[in-house]
Formats: sequence, structure tokens, C-alpha cells
Amino acid sequence: MIPAVIRLKSPLNRIASVLYMDTVTIPSANRASSLTLFDREPEDREQELTHFSVRFVDTDITAGTRVYGYMCGGLLDAFDRIASDWQTFAGPLEWSSLETEFSLTITHDGLGHFTIRTALSRDLHDDGWGAVNHLRLETSQLDRIASDLRAFMGNCS
Repeated sequence: MIPAVIRLKSPLNRIASVLYMDTVTIPSANRASSLTLFDREPEDREQELTHFSVRFVDTDITAGTRVYGYMCGGLLDAFDRIASDWQTFAGPLEWSSLETEFSLTITHDGLGHFTIRTALSRDLHDDGWGAVNHLRLETSQLDRIASDLRAFMGNCS
């Protein structure tokens, strides 16, 4: 069982007994690969999310970009869905940020293992760049990841 790693600024951000996270790192279950969401704007979780940063790290590559946060509620819904319906999840489930600088495709092997294809890009239409990574998740990680993402994103449409 590999739980999602939580990195918080000290002291813990707490409003009305709700824990807010500054960074969420989702580790791959089968290798040294991870996806991290950080640098939420605005910092106040009561205000609607406008931007955040995302980065993936693997053995030979690190890539990151800034994400326009409008309509990020679909990302939360995707992880809530696989956490609650993993036994019947048929997939694939796809999500993309509005400007497509961050996208995910989630598939399930039917045995409790999920693969998350993560694509990051910057200005692909203007000689920018793009990078893809794959994370493997175990069902034991899913509830924690869904909860951590909600604590990070806060008010998100």
C-alpha cells in the first residue's frame, strides 16, 4: 500500500476544522514516478481556483506547467469516481484542463490497478513542447488521493 504523499507548509492551514493542502504528490505504485500539484492561486481555498502548477517526475524526465484552473471540478470528479466505483469502473476516463495544458486518461485492468496517462504541454501550437508519463495506482491509494485533491483545490468549478 502506497499512500499519497502530503507536503504541507507549516503550520497546517485549517479553516473551520477543514484541512487545506498546499501540495499534493501522487506516487506511482510500481516505480519512482510521481505527479505533483502545487502553487494554487489564489491561496485562499474559499476563493475559486484560477491557476495551479503541475509537475511529473520520472527516472529520466521532469516536466511541469502552469494550468488554468477553470472547470477543474472534472478532475476532482474523475478521482472521486474511480475511488468509489473502482470495482465496476470500465473506463477509460478522460479529463483535460480548458486550455489542454494538463490532461489525464485513466484506465483500469480489472484487477485493482489503474494507469493514469498524464500529458503536459506548453503552447503546442506555437512551437511549444509536450510530455507524457504513466503512473500506476493501486486501489488502496484512491480514497486518499481523491481526498487530498479536494483539500488542495478547495473551491473549484
